[in-house]
Amino acid sequence: MPKIVVSVPHSGTRFIKKRLGIADHVHTNAPWKALWEQVEGRDIIVPLRSPSDVWRSWCRRWPDKDVLKWAGGFFVSWTVLHTLDQMCELDVICVDKQQDPRITDWRAEGDQDASNGNWKLHKVDLRPLHKLPIVERNFGSWQ
Repeated sequence: MPKIVVSVPHSGTRFIKKRLGIADHVHTNAPWKALWEQVEGRDIIVPLRSPSDVWRSWCRRWPDKDVLKWAGGFFVSWTVLHTLDQMCELDVICVDKQQDPRITDWRAEGDQDASNGNWKLHKVDLRPLHKLPIVERNFGSWQ
């Protein structure tokens, strides 16, 4: 069955695509109908990082003045991932755990310093995301 990488943006998409040699991907912030049309009937590979780590990556990439424009998309992306988790069998790779035997080179991919100058880690309540079943299964409970 053909494979596709499905991910919350900034959670390891390029890393997994390169390491596993998968060309196709879709982010979970895509419109639902378009996302479903791309994943239906395919093996879904999901790079997963802690929501807190992904939030930090999002904050580094977006200017302060636009925080209200993009913050909702962050939470929606995780909600869509949760929905896929309830509907499909997902092959999850916890990128930061570096334990998947299919990957032998765990060096980071992409620009680890990507930011818009001085950035701020915006305070948001990430507890609901850490309680999503896909996150709890892979990272345990979060206090």
